[in-house]
Amino acid sequence: MFSGVKRTILGKRGENIVKKENKKNVARRKKTKTVKDKNLEVEDPNDGIDIFCTAILKREPLEGKLLLNPVRELSRKPPKDWDENDLMPIVKLLAGRPYVDGRGENREGAYAFDTIRSDFDSYLEKHDDIRGLMDPTYVVADVGGNVIPNFLLNNYPQTIPPPINFEGTNYIWAFAGRNRMADATHLIGWIQCAVPGLSVFKFDTTSVAMQY
Repeated sequence: MFSGVKRTILGKRGENIVKKENKKNVARRKKTKTVKDKNLEVEDPNDGIDIFCTAILKREPLEGKLLLNPVRELSRKPPKDWDENDLMPIVKLLAGRPYVDGRGENREGAYAFDTIRSDFDSYLEKHDDIRGLMDPTYVVADVGGNVIPNFLLNNYPQTIPPPINFEGTNYIWAFAGRNRMADATHLIGWIQCAVPGLSVFKFDTTSVAMQY
């Protein structure tokens, strides 16, 4: 099933579009600095696949309580005065996380981050090098209250990283890294082959999602 479908956009026209976009990305990369931090686990941004997202996706969410103190510290300065050093403590926490756990004791920290999210995302959108440390993509299957199928994921190709889902769900998945768009597209095709006619939504975000 789905073995003959490429993970990238299908067809010659789609492949040409991808090639053109990759050339643009390489050209833009020459003008974009790369954040270098030995404590951050990232992919090589110099392969021409995706200029933005270099994060390596982790399986565990970030505990929201860990954001509380860094957010308080960042909030001491007006957003117009923020620089890279101000944001990096939060960026390091969020890098590669599929989502933030905002339940129970984590709620206060998650809420605190939500109060600055608009300004935080606005800064990232102007700084591709920092944005690339997160920049996740999400896929949501519209199960519509029906019995949730397993989507045949037990048979998912071993050559592709297994999709990482939100804790407690099996119809929401998170992607990061330079292959995130291709991996998300492949999963959508796989799901719709397993459950014909099922609607699937894809969201591209700047910072990570919250779970409350």
